[in-house]
Amino acid sequence: MATTGSKGRRPTWLIGLAGLAVVVGFLNFLWFFAESATIGDAGRGFVRDGYYFLVNAGIATQVSKAAWDWSVFHGFSIVITHPLALIGGAYLAFTVAFPSMLGTRPDPDAGARIARIRASGPPSATGRTGGRLGDLRLTRPLIAVVIYPGGIVLSPFGLGRIGIDRAAVLEMVAERSVLEGSRFRILHRQVGVPERIALVLGTDAPLAIALRALVPDQAGPAERGSPQTGPVNGGQAYSDPAQRAPEAVEPFSTEMKILIVTGMALSLVFGMVVLSTGFADRLGAFGVVWLIGIVGIFVYNVWCYFIRDRRRW
Repeated sequence: MATTGSKGRRPTWLIGLAGLAVVVGFLNFLWFFAESATIGDAGRGFVRDGYYFLVNAGIATQVSKAAWDWSVFHGFSIVITHPLALIGGAYLAFTVAFPSMLGTRPDPDAGARIARIRASGPPSATGRTGGRLGDLRLTRPLIAVVIYPGGIVLSPFGLGRIGIDRAAVLEMVAERSVLEGSRFRILHRQVGVPERIALVLGTDAPLAIALRALVPDQAGPAERGSPQTGPVNGGQAYSDPAQRAPEAVEPFSTEMKILIVTGMALSLVFGMVVLSTGFADRLGAFGVVWLIGIVGIFVYNVWCYFIRDRRRW
């Protein structure tokens, strides 16, 4: 994948094909699920004395030969459409959804900036960790971090590289998270990279020490290295994070908008199928909790994409 911030061109036909695979696979699964939840399927059924029986929840229903053949064919089709849907979903996630969650803007200087940072000298620290980049949360060890004298290079798994010049680093803020523990938030003014960057690191970890060394005012005597490099692109590296210019809101791409709307529509269809077949009722208390979870995820996504991020439309 191209370096984060560069204007990579994704084949529209491939995105459309991946989306079609997801939709067809999901709808085919729901169709098969609805059939199985009502009269059963051939996978659990049997043939006895020339009669065909579909089975659901231990209840056998006699059907015609044509209905039996259809159930066999439909069950076989799931083996094809389901893997294709997973592959299509993974492609859309890494080419549309995750880059949109990073919230980066096109930056033609991204490749040259990373090359400049890597050429500034040998790394002072390297490692892998988890954290948050924009709205995207990644668990350990999905973010590779390399600290150079001239800046930071982050490599989130499958999403290219992110470069931050040393002069663009404003401050390292130590934070505590209930779920993640100790982490460092990198305040910066680098164009084309996620505005919010927080890495899960212990305060005495080599990466944390190297990060603090990039900001002389925050580095201890043993951490101070060479003086900070000059301003980036003629700008000024402010020590006060409040002086950082606000980041413009990056609108959702057309592909991301289609992905959001399609995902919400499929979620509604899934909910209606589950309710109409009484599947949750048959699961008892677990089914109720499961259904509440589905509704909660749907409501949360509505809030995220249509309320919190409404300016990105």
